Amino acid sequence: MRFHPLISIFLGAVAIIVLFLILVDIQGVPNFNNKVIVAIFFITAMLILLVGGFIATYFAMNIKIRYGIYLGLILASLETIGNNNLVGYNGIGIAIFVIIIFSLVSGIGGFIAKMTEKNNRQLFKSKHMTNGFSPIMAVAVGFIVATVCVDLLELILGIIMAKHFNKKNLN
Repeated sequence: MRFHPLISIFLGAVAIIVLFLILVDIQGVPNFNNKVIVAIFFITAMLILLVGGFIATYFAMNIKIRYGIYLGLILASLETIGNNNLVGYNGIGIAIFVIIIFSLVSGIGGFIAKMTEKNNRQLFKSKHMTNGFSPIMAVAVGFIVATVCVDLLELILGIIMAKHFNKKNLN
């Protein structure tokens, strides 16, 4: 059953909210002093975003990866604008970080949804598999590159935020 893209994006958002509330109900809000619990919480939250991007893309009339990315952008904007107490502190750096992570992960879910159709898989194979390019390797390399980019962004934003707080404390 295929829906209008707005309805499929709404379905993806509802799925993310419901799954996240179930996660918080089961696990509780993580204690940020315990790194293992925080890591499990964030990995599970990323998997929930991936499922939401998959739903937003898969149930649209035209399966396009951009619907998963739109979902990530909408949820990231709601997260940064409407609920600042979940991100820890206010700042443009964390907002950029959240927008990139949400869009990237839900976009990967949209890519997986696009690859569920046989003609898309065959088109992808005919274009890229003849050169020895594997879709599994593409997702793995993309994930590694995304992780490196996120780490670099986190490092840069951490340096910027440290300079900002040092200037505030000096004045």
